[in-house]
Amino acid sequence: MNYKHRVRLAVSRFLKREMLEQEMTAKWLAYKMTKICGVTVSQSAIYTWQRGEVMPGADKILAMAEIFEASTDEILGAYEDVE
Repeated sequence: MNYKHRVRLAVSRFLKREMLEQEMTAKWLAYKMTKICGVTVSQSAIYTWQRGEVMPGADKILAMAEIFEASTDEILGAYEDVE
């Protein structure tokens, strides 16, 4: 598995886990990222991140870190075991 693919999957796992734990919908996350963090995001973009199809940009990763009170390393899977 190449590095980019591994990072996309790490972001996917992070989003699924955090959104489930916080009972947050993609619509609500998109709203928070747009209104609170000033980063325009659509609900459909969040779905593509959850499926691991697209890697969010750095501004989106930073907004997620703020909303979920997590480090960017955690979101990007820096602490996960490499297979």
